Formats: sequence, structure tokens, C-alpha cells
Amino acid sequence: MKTNILSKGLAVAVIILFIGLAIQPSVAVTSDDNSPPEKPDIIGPLRGRPGVEYDYSFVTTDPDGDDVSYFIDWGDGINTGWTDYIPSGWEILFHHAWDRIDTFSIRVKAKDIHGAEGEWSDFAMEIPRTRTTTSYHWLWERFPLLERLLGLIR
Repeated sequence: MKTNILSKGLAVAVIILFIGLAIQPSVAVTSDDNSPPEKPDIIGPLRGRPGVEYDYSFVTTDPDGDDVSYFIDWGDGINTGWTDYIPSGWEILFHHAWDRIDTFSIRVKAKDIHGAEGEWSDFAMEIPRTRTTTSYHWLWERFPLLERLLGLIR
């Protein structure tokens, strides 16, 4: 009995085709359309005193509506690390105190749940040297002739 090789090949091809249709691999669909969050807004005082804790709020939106996490650098060697994720558009509140006189650059950026990081926002916080202003008005009130005398010397 003669077997036609062509018919055997065709039968094998048909079987492979049916097996291939039955076993479909799972396909993960990824999108390159993910956008990073916008630059966060920083709301808080511009000036303060050493050792006093100040409140700052941060808010951003993600164009895709994804939850966001914040990374806050207080400018004094301290940062928050990445925060927990919160819904886009929600405000988050943090407190911080600086222990020395200087101008500090508060920096914050946000990332979405897909890891897309936005741009840094900057905010200057000044802890100025406090100047003691000496007023001599009380002296002139108590000794009016002294003011006149000093006025003549000038």
C-alpha cells in the first residue's frame, strides 16, 4: 500500500493548525499612552522661624486619572520618600520644621501608579535671621531734653 507523503504532510499541518487555535496564548495589552502627573502645587508659608513646625499642602492631577504618589525634599537633607498613593486631584498635607537659619528649597514631584514621574516643583522657604530693632522712642519720651541735645550735635 502506497502512502502519499503530501497527504500525510497536509494532515499534520491541519492538526497543528487546530491545536494552535485551541491553545491561544494570553496576550498582555500595554499602552504607551500613559502620561505623567502634572507639576504639583505647593501651598504654605514663605517665611518662618527655626524649630517651628509649618504645614504644607501638595496637590497634582494625573491626565489619565491615575492615583499619584509624592516625593518631597525639604531642602535640609530630609525627604519623605515616596508617599502612599492617593487619588489624583486630592490634596495631601505634611508638616516640617527647619532647625537653622537659611533659605530652603522645598522640592516635590509626583508619579502615577504606572511609575510615570512628573517634573519637580520648587518653593522657597526662608528662615531669616531675626533682627532686634532697637527703638529709642521711649528714651525721648522720658528725657525730651536729651533728644534736643542730640539734635544739636548732629
